[in-house]
Amino acid sequence: MNEFKLILEQFNLEPSAAQILMSLLETGEMQVKDITAKTKLSRTSVHDALNYLLVKEFVEYRKTGRNVFYQAVHPSKLYSLIEEKKNKTSLLYKEMEETIKTLTGTYNLSKGKPGVRFYEGPEGFEEIVLQNLQAKEIVYTYVNRDAAVLQNKKTMEKYFEAIKKSNVTEKLICADTPDAKELKKRLAGITQTQIKLLPPEKFPFEAGMDMYDGKIIYATYKKNQSIQVVIEDPELCKMQRQIFETLWSLLPE
Repeated sequence: MNEFKLILEQFNLEPSAAQILMSLLETGEMQVKDITAKTKLSRTSVHDALNYLLVKEFVEYRKTGRNVFYQAVHPSKLYSLIEEKKNKTSLLYKEMEETIKTLTGTYNLSKGKPGVRFYEGPEGFEEIVLQNLQAKEIVYTYVNRDAAVLQNKKTMEKYFEAIKKSNVTEKLICADTPDAKELKKRLAGITQTQIKLLPPEKFPFEAGMDMYDGKIIYATYKKNQSIQVVIEDPELCKMQRQIFETLWSLLPE
């Protein structure tokens, strides 16, 4: 039975719990004193493991007077361990993917090549947007506020509240939409954020771009399919900032 116990442990079942479960499956109904005698575990360890197994619903019990008898449920219940393992493996896979992308960007930078990283979905959008709060220089931004707020309202409000309390300076070129006009009014007394508006009928866009600290960040706003691309290259960032400043100088206050 030891080989089965090892397999259960590989699927993240605690060793003492796996040992007790195998004993219950092999012997049948037992009291704590019987489990302690059979497994050679301490009573504390047995009680902790039984509580764990009860929560997982791998074990059930019945009372007769003061006596409590424990028994294993049908082994098919263990299929839940497979699902847990799949979910954890899937999460680790995604984390490793992101790690590889980040390390690739770092590696490319060390070789003098542009570093590129990708982020997806609402979580990726929030992570990237909030990184702006760590900027060491002016953040230059093209943004369609209506499109961004429509898909990421909580993140945009969270950023708006945080930027007012930060020391970050930013320049925004926004599509001239109702939300952008309202934002400009709300920020009228905040000198660290400046906004100029582009006529949307002449320059329609529903994506966004940030530039600061030698990197360019492109973002789309499609619900649950948004993608953020981070390119780290000082020269590319410098060129885009120069284009931004040229356009900025041509727009009315």
